[in-house]
Amino acid sequence: MIGKKFGRLTVLERANTRKGREYWWKCLCNCGRQIEVRGTSLRNGTTRSCGCLRNELTRQRNSTRADITNNLIGQKYGLLTATELLPDRVNGQRVWRCQCECGKQKDVLARDLKTGRVKSCGCLPTNTPRDLTGNKYGRLTVIKLLPERKSNGGAVWLCRCDCGQELPVAAGNLLRGTTRSCGCLRRDDLSGQQFGRLTVESLGSKSGAGNGAYWLCRCVCGNYCEVQASKLKSGYTKSCGCIKSDNINNLVGKKFGKLTVVRDSGKRRGGSGGIIWECLCECGESKLMRQDALVSGRTISCGCIRSKGNEKVASLLKKHKIKYIKEYSPDDLKRKGSLRFDFAILDEKHFVVYFIEYDGELHYGYSNSGWDNAERFQRTVESDNLKNIYCQQHHIPLIRIPYTRYDKLDIADLVLATSEFIIS
Repeated sequence: MIGKKFGRLTVLERANTRKGREYWWKCLCNCGRQIEVRGTSLRNGTTRSCGCLRNELTRQRNSTRADITNNLIGQKYGLLTATELLPDRVNGQRVWRCQCECGKQKDVLARDLKTGRVKSCGCLPTNTPRDLTGNKYGRLTVIKLLPERKSNGGAVWLCRCDCGQELPVAAGNLLRGTTRSCGCLRRDDLSGQQFGRLTVESLGSKSGAGNGAYWLCRCVCGNYCEVQASKLKSGYTKSCGCIKSDNINNLVGKKFGKLTVVRDSGKRRGGSGGIIWECLCECGESKLMRQDALVSGRTISCGCIRSKGNEKVASLLKKHKIKYIKEYSPDDLKRKGSLRFDFAILDEKHFVVYFIEYDGELHYGYSNSGWDNAERFQRTVESDNLKNIYCQQHHIPLIRIPYTRYDKLDIADLVLATSEFIIS
């Protein structure tokens, strides 16, 4: 018998144990365990392992049976439908990934699904909420129960603060005392205080809902406005906007490009209250201009500086039936400050073939008067360089027409085959 193998057992030696005429043999199992087995049991196949084979077969049989009887895929429990068995177990329990009717997913123990302990991802209230209507918690008075629920199924109540603000609050936060106001407990009371021309009267309607504190203020001029608390304290806002009108005559007679300010039009910008000025352009046109546009240098004429040359270019392109787009900005240039080309010339399939820029006087120098200074000129130069570099990198031809060419401008200047102003 020594050296022979029976199932998973290999006979090592004869054991000292003997019952009647039967010998017992010491055997080594494949799993590494040693046992003593009766010779008859080895020969007739009754014993084929140390017991590990029986355990493996039992586990396999039980697992197969469980797979059949405990397959929950497609079954519905409350609002949850089991969709997938997860590979890992929790405390020996199978875990199922479920789809809730609200659209969310939730991983749930099989035991909790079968017993009905879990019926939703949390969107379904687990019980009837305790009625808190009329109760007061700190500065909050409960008004009514809201239909929405917290992710854990907790109730949410609409509450009114003593300051007049209404807000939704979770029942747990009310009962634990976590939330006791709309936030006004932590808010500095600015009522009656004066900031510049503004006197604070009461909390504004914009307060709350993540907006911070807004205060209703009365300006010296008689107007009312709501101002954020931080802007009042920092001195950023000192009036309803009327301070800007104190120096109403400061721009009269001043020149911005081709525009000379004549007088205040009496009109104001909605919201900011900015002044609208009546200006006279060198071309003879009168036009209303916003103060910020004049001071910043964004507006330097009634439109004649830009339109005179550009309109002549557009007229020539139309006359010769050349397709184009005005003020064209490629998508990748939009992320670099919204740079625009005056004209984008298109082919039959509406793809860009080349660009045309009409460069006015401002591209070649500055008068050093008011806004028309070195800084403005430098910005213009940088913008032109960015466009040049873009065309070079993308291998797109660019034609730059100088303003000195205006009187002699012809279609030959605007076509790649004949233009003398191609720079890339």
